[in-house]
Amino acid sequence: MRSPILDYLDTIIEQTAHIDSGALADYVPELAAADPDWVAVALCTVNGTVYASGDTDHEFSIQSMSKPFAYSQAIEDRGLKTVLKHIGVEPSGEAFNELSLDLQTGKPRNPMINAGAITTHALLNDDEEPAVDRMLGLFSRLAERRSRWTRRSPLRSWPPGIVTWVSPTCCTPRARCTRSPHGGHRLHPAVCGVGHRA
Repeated sequence: MRSPILDYLDTIIEQTAHIDSGALADYVPELAAADPDWVAVALCTVNGTVYASGDTDHEFSIQSMSKPFAYSQAIEDRGLKTVLKHIGVEPSGEAFNELSLDLQTGKPRNPMINAGAITTHALLNDDEEPAVDRMLGLFSRLAERRSRWTRRSPLRSWPPGIVTWVSPTCCTPRARCTRSPHGGHRLHPAVCGVGHRA
């Protein structure tokens, strides 16, 4: 028997099909070349049942949607009290890539802006395994798919069952950025006193 949840998701796709406002992200060439007509929506229940509608055969780059997962891992590693000492939870009212720091404490205003995300990753425990490998493992477990790095274009179809980390998409922002490295230096006070990262 078909679940009404699928009907609901199909309705969302149908009723929003006419929306074409906005623009592709152009700060990463690989994202600027994406097809703007691709759309999909998925819902996972607490018991693990996944419902999806739309272009579900395509792989989408999650970009900043990775931030909540890294934040949750930092809380698991360090505890909420410690994380809150280094990252605020207030809205910044600024663009995600602004170096938005609390004027009194010097800590990022929240974990969803880049400054907060950089600090979040500094809080990840890497005593037994590199933090990046731990995050790759976390995404693999959450998606119930294995991870792999590739240099292939993110605009092609992928084999099923793999979470793919595309080198051009990941590395282009680092090569083109002007804020994050400098921001990381200014964030030093925010991450001081966290394990060996002081």
